[in-house]
Amino acid sequence: MLVFKEEALEEIRQAQLWYDVQKPGLGERFRRDLRESLRFVEENMPGYRVRKAPFRAVLLEKFPYVVWYAIEGSDVVVYRVRHGRQRPLRTFKGR
Repeated sequence: MLVFKEEALEEIRQAQLWYDVQKPGLGERFRRDLRESLRFVEENMPGYRVRKAPFRAVLLEKFPYVVWYAIEGSDVVVYRVRHGRQRPLRTFKGR
């Protein structure tokens, strides 16, 4: 099951809004890319290596964003959805 932390939800909302301002409909394409990446993570839970314990990262296919998540029991907990140029591990404490 996918679980989103509030910070991740806010980052998703901000990214979608920014893309929609750039071009109508682009925000929805961002969300679709995010859903596809998270679906892959759910189907292959241990598929990505731990980057900084206990967090793993998956890159979106079409947008320059990184999803930081952890596997907690049978859940995939999404902590952050950050632009690839941001340094999430430097300021990201996680839980």
